[in-house]
Amino acid sequence: MKKILISVYLFLDDLFKVKHKPSKDQLVKLSGKEIFIGKYTYGFESTQIFSWGEEIDIKIGRFCSIGAGLKLFSGGNHPTWFISSYPFGLVYNDFLKIPKNKSIVFSNGEITIGNDVWVGRDVTIMSGLTLGDGSVIAANSHVVKDVEPYSIYGGNPARFIRYRFSKEIIEKLLEIQWWNYEDHIIEKIHHILLNKPDNNTFVEIAKILNENNSK
Repeated sequence: MKKILISVYLFLDDLFKVKHKPSKDQLVKLSGKEIFIGKYTYGFESTQIFSWGEEIDIKIGRFCSIGAGLKLFSGGNHPTWFISSYPFGLVYNDFLKIPKNKSIVFSNGEITIGNDVWVGRDVTIMSGLTLGDGSVIAANSHVVKDVEPYSIYGGNPARFIRYRFSKEIIEKLLEIQWWNYEDHIIEKIHHILLNKPDNNTFVEIAKILNENNSK
C-alpha cells in the first residue's frame, strides 16, 4: 500500500491567504501519476491518497475548499460477494504458495470532486465516486456513494441531508457554471456569489456578462 502526502494550497492565517496564486488548472504529479486540480482550489497539506497500484484518475474541480485530513482511496475495495473477502494471491504468496492474482478488481474507478465543493475535515472518499458541483460534505464523513450537485451529505456512511437550494435555483447554477468564467468576471460578480441566490441573482449576472461582451 502506498500512502502519498499531497500539498495543495495552504492556509497561512485566518484571512485565508494562500501560499501562491493558483490561477490556472494544473496537473500535479504524484508517484508517477498526474492528478487534475482546478484553479483556485485550496486545502491543507494533510490530504492523503491511498493507492495499491491502481491506475485511476483523480480530478478535483475549481474553487473547492478542502478540509484537513482528506483521504482518497483509489482502491482497497474487497469483494464482499466472494466467499472470502481476503486478497488471496496478493499477499503472503511465499508462505501460502498461491500464484499471484491480479484479476481481482479492488477499485471502482476514478474519483471526481466537482467545482465549488466544500469538503469538511477528516473526510474519506472511496473510489469510483463523484461529488457533484456545489456539494458539501460534513466533517468526519465516509463517502461511499455519489453525491448530487448542491446537496449536503454527512455521516458514516455519508447520507443525504438536504439540498442547499431549490431545484429551480440548482438548475440555473448548473447552467451558468460560474466557475468557468474568466477571472475578471469573477472579480465583478464575487459579491453576488456571496449572497443567497434568487431569480434576480441570474438577472444581475447576465447583465454583467452582457456589459462585458459589449466592450
